[in-house]
Amino acid sequence: MKTLIIRIGMLVLAVLLGLFTYSCEDDKVVITQKEDIIYDDDDEEDPEEPEEYDSYPDLYDEIDDKGQYYMPQMTIKPEAYWNCITLMYEADRNDLNLGNDRKGLQANYRDQSLAGIANSTVNQGGDFKVGVWFNDAKVSQDFTPYYYALNALGINRVKGADFSGAEMIWWVHGEDNGLKTDIGTLTGRQCIFTDLNNNLESGIYASVAAHVKNLIIMDQRDIKYTTDPGGEANFNEALNARTKTTQDAYNEFFTNCNKNALVITNGQNADIIEYAITHKLFVINIDETGSNLGILEDILKKLDANAPVYGWPAEAKVKEVVTLISQYGHPLVHCDNTFNLSLNSLNYKTRQNPNSLAQVKSPRTIKYDQKKNFVSFFLSDGDNINWMMGGEYEGSTDKDFIKSYLTSTDATDTKMAFGIPATSLSMLVPSQFDRIVSGQLSPECSLVESHGGGYYFIDKYPSDNLSVAADRLAAHMRQHRIKLLSVVAENASSSEAKAAYQTYVNANDQLEGIIVFQYDNNAGENVMWVTNKAGYEIPVIPVAYTIKESANNQKTGDPAYIAEQLKADKTQKSSYSVVCVDYRSNFDGTFGPGAAKFCSEQLNENFEVISLQELVWRMRMDKQKDKTKEFLEELKY
Repeated sequence: MKTLIIRIGMLVLAVLLGLFTYSCEDDKVVITQKEDIIYDDDDEEDPEEPEEYDSYPDLYDEIDDKGQYYMPQMTIKPEAYWNCITLMYEADRNDLNLGNDRKGLQANYRDQSLAGIANSTVNQGGDFKVGVWFNDAKVSQDFTPYYYALNALGINRVKGADFSGAEMIWWVHGEDNGLKTDIGTLTGRQCIFTDLNNNLESGIYASVAAHVKNLIIMDQRDIKYTTDPGGEANFNEALNARTKTTQDAYNEFFTNCNKNALVITNGQNADIIEYAITHKLFVINIDETGSNLGILEDILKKLDANAPVYGWPAEAKVKEVVTLISQYGHPLVHCDNTFNLSLNSLNYKTRQNPNSLAQVKSPRTIKYDQKKNFVSFFLSDGDNINWMMGGEYEGSTDKDFIKSYLTSTDATDTKMAFGIPATSLSMLVPSQFDRIVSGQLSPECSLVESHGGGYYFIDKYPSDNLSVAADRLAAHMRQHRIKLLSVVAENASSSEAKAAYQTYVNANDQLEGIIVFQYDNNAGENVMWVTNKAGYEIPVIPVAYTIKESANNQKTGDPAYIAEQLKADKTQKSSYSVVCVDYRSNFDGTFGPGAAKFCSEQLNENFEVISLQELVWRMRMDKQKDKTKEFLEELKY
C-alpha cells in the first residue's frame, strides 16, 4: 500500500490530468474514479482534502519486469512494411480447390511463409528492414483492432501499395527510399513444395522446414511459377514436402526449433504459421483423427517449463489435448485465427502501459446490510484471443467484442463481468489490451483475468509449474489492477483443484476472489474458501448456471429458463449466484449482455443484479465479518 504522501500526490495529479470525473450536486463536489471519493466543500475553487480517503484504487503495482514476460517477441522494428491483401478474414482462406493463386489454403501457407521469412530476417538485424502485415482495404477501421494495432507501431507502408502475396514474390521489386523490398531474394528464390489437396500434412512439414531451411512455401497447384521459362521471378524447388508428415518434420527438424513455445493447428488452418516461422517454432497437426497425439506428448516433455502452446486443435480432440498439455505444465493460448502476431507483439515488454488499469469497485462503498438473492452475470470465453481481435465472426461487425459487448448499454444495465486474457493479450497484442481496458465503462462491469495465461486444467497442472505460472499471473494482474481470476478445472472440487486455488492466493494478496468453470458441465453451487497469507478468506465460486443456445437442461438453457431456475432454487432471503453467458449464443438477435438483461428482467423483487466484484465482497463479509471490516478500515485515512 502506498504512503499517504504518494496517495495524495497521485490524487492531485489525476485531477490535474482529468483522469477522474467531476460533477456538482447541491453544493457537493464529487471527485471519483466513477464512485470512490465523496466530500463536501463550499469553496469549489480550492477544495480541502477529504477527512477520509478511500485508498482501495491505489492497491496496484507499478509496471515492472517481475519475470512475467515469457512469450517470444520481435525486438527489432521494421522500417517499413508490405501490406499483404486478399487473405485476412476471407472466409475461403483455408479452403482447397479454389484454382486461384491469390486464394485458399495454398495461398495462406505461401503468404504466411513469406511474412515469417521477412519478419524473422528483420529481427535478426542486417540490411533487410521490411516486414509483412496482413490486411485488406475492405476491412474498415470501425471493425478491426488491427487498424489500431498497426497505427500503434508507427511503421510506414512500402510504396503506399497493397499487394497479394503472389504479387509480392512473383514480381521483382526494387528499393523503396533506399530500403530493400524483394522478399524472394531472402531465400535465394528457393521454395519447398506442398501438395495440400492430397496431403494436408505436407503443409505442417513445410511450415517447420521453412524456417529451418529458409524457404518460401509453395504448392503443387502453383508449380507453373517455377517452370515458366519467361518468368523473371521464378522460384526453384529446394525441398519436396508433397508426401511428408508431421512425424517426418519431428524426426528431421525438431532439434532445430526453439523450445520456448509450440504451435498447434488442426491440419487445415494456416493463420498463425507466420508466427511459428518468425520465432522458429515447431508446428504440430492435431486433427479429428488425433494421429499425432503421441508426437505431441513427446514434444511437451521437451519444451521449456510453462512454455505456451499457441493455436487450437480439432474440436473433437480439445479435451484430450488440454488434458495432455496441462499434465506437462503448459498453457494453451487460443489464437488459431489471429493474424500478425509477430508484429503485434513487437517489443511488448517495453510497451506495457502504466495507465492500463482496470476500474475497480471499492468494497468500502457497498451497503452490506442489504439482504437479497444476489446475481452476477459473467461472459464466457475471455481466454479467446481470436475473439478479442474480431476474428470469430469472419468480417461481421455485429459481435465485435468492444463495440457490441464491452461498451454495450446492456452491459452496464446488467453489471456484466468480462473475462479477458489480460496476461496473454498484454504480451501478444498490447495495443488491443489497452483498448479493452480503456473501454471499460464502469467499475460495476468487472474485468476478470480469464484462465491465468491460457487454457489449462488447474487440477492437472504440476504444482511446481503452477507456482511459476501463478507468480507470473500475479504480476500481470497486480500491475493492471485486475482483482478477480477465472480458472478451468476438470473436477472443481478435487483436492488437486483446491491446492491450485491455494497456490493462486499465495502468489497474490490482492486477489479478491476466484470463479471456477468445470469442463463439460457447471461446477455446482458449493463455494470453497482458501486463506491467503494475510489471513483473509478468499471465495472460490463455481459457475452454477449457464445461459446457452441449447436445449434447456438442468441449469443450462435460454435466458427465461435460467431465470425460472434461479427463482425455483433461491427460496431463501439471501444467496449468491454466478450466471455464465455463453458468448456465441444468440436468442433471436439477443446475445451476450442483452441475453443477461432479458434474464434479469424475468426475476422478481427478491433478486438483485450486482457486479461480480460486489458479489465477492458481500460473500467475504458474510464469511469473515470482523476481519473484513478490519481490512476496510485500513483502506481509509
